[in-house]
Amino acid sequence: MPGFSKTPPYITPPVPDQTPINVLPVEILAIIFNSGADMQAESANPGFEVLVSHVCQRWRTVALKAATLWNRVSFDEGPPFERSRTYIERSRKAPLYIEINCDALYHEDDEDPTNGPVFPEDLPAIYGLILPHVGCWRSFKIMVRSPTIMHRVLLVLSSAGPAPELHKLVLIYFMPNDRNDADEFFYPASLREPLLPFGGIAPNLRHLELWGVHLDWECAASRAGLETLQLAYHARDVRPSFAAFAHILSSSPALRRLALIESGPAGGVENWPELPLRIRLGDVDQLVFVFLYQSVVLALLARLELPALRHLTLGDLDLEEDAGDHGAVLRALVGDGEGGLARQLESLEVAGLRAKEADVRALYNVMPGLQTFELDALQAGGHFFNCLLPAEGAAPLPCLESLKTTGISGRQMCAIVKARAAANMPLKRVSMARGDVVSSKQRTWLRKRVDFTRFGYVNGYSDSMDD
Repeated sequence: MPGFSKTPPYITPPVPDQTPINVLPVEILAIIFNSGADMQAESANPGFEVLVSHVCQRWRTVALKAATLWNRVSFDEGPPFERSRTYIERSRKAPLYIEINCDALYHEDDEDPTNGPVFPEDLPAIYGLILPHVGCWRSFKIMVRSPTIMHRVLLVLSSAGPAPELHKLVLIYFMPNDRNDADEFFYPASLREPLLPFGGIAPNLRHLELWGVHLDWECAASRAGLETLQLAYHARDVRPSFAAFAHILSSSPALRRLALIESGPAGGVENWPELPLRIRLGDVDQLVFVFLYQSVVLALLARLELPALRHLTLGDLDLEEDAGDHGAVLRALVGDGEGGLARQLESLEVAGLRAKEADVRALYNVMPGLQTFELDALQAGGHFFNCLLPAEGAAPLPCLESLKTTGISGRQMCAIVKARAAANMPLKRVSMARGDVVSSKQRTWLRKRVDFTRFGYVNGYSDSMDD
């Protein structure tokens, strides 16, 4: 170890073989390398694993032997994918995490299209690299913008053989938004026939996320066991039957998160099994309902038992012609006041809902444990925000600590923060959309009283920032 001297530089340079970092066992050094790789930004180039492998011979030897440093591939370097090939070789038998962004938009006038790092014509070469290792896949994610390409992906996956180690499967097809019947019929109809990846043999699959991609639901239902399930943007004619949907849920006793975004069981609710049918989801603590008809949400809430529910998202629910607002959903959450779902909630996210003041206040009055509230007030009725003000000396949502808003001005937010502090139920954290008007004076006032941030969207991702 280095010693101290009485003259500058005071620390005697160490003998090379006794440098502190070189005294660490190889196993500890490998753990440090893996931790560094886990903490790096996804856009880091070169990656942390490359950097540490170029420091010295000992580090390079340790890095090259650490298979889990090289088990994440995205093929974003472009053909012939030599970097990804090298990573796969170095990963040996370690679990493979594969992500393919094939969201490539073609612009004939562009000499250098950069909308997607992987183009459809590159996929066969990628398949040649990853399919021999399907037994090691831990996570597989692919994003495309063509139903034909996604169908070809499904054909490849359906004949890939078993995926015994697969833990997460994400298939995303970005449907065009210029078709008026996109929510009714899958297009093209010639590709409607469902397929089943890996022949249905993925016994360790725990996380399934499908955007605009339908499977052989009946076969998938018999092989559930999920912990998270997200179904999004499915045309009505390719959604799972209620029986298949219910089977997937009931055969996933460890399910923790259920998200339905313009998807869910097929058929009108009048064709679903009659009550008192109940599906118990004992571990689900997060529920997301977005772009659904209010009648569908009501029918689902009536059929699901959710004793562990803590986090709820309700967004842009469509109203039937005879429904003036979303008060029915709020009243369903309130229930009898004692056993309603609302009483269990710790966080709530609301967007695009309208309701009478009485219904909003009734909801707030039965959520004593709510700590986090996210509100998109651009399309939601003003009562959702205004009812946060204390009334008659009592503040609704007494445990509320964190408030995130869109469509609220700095003046409105200052009034809420001041009023709740005066009622001895202060907010601790406030986050406001970057596009909303907040003066410099209001920002200064808020920062003195709460942890204040602004958030926006950078390349499609929510990004917290302080301005």
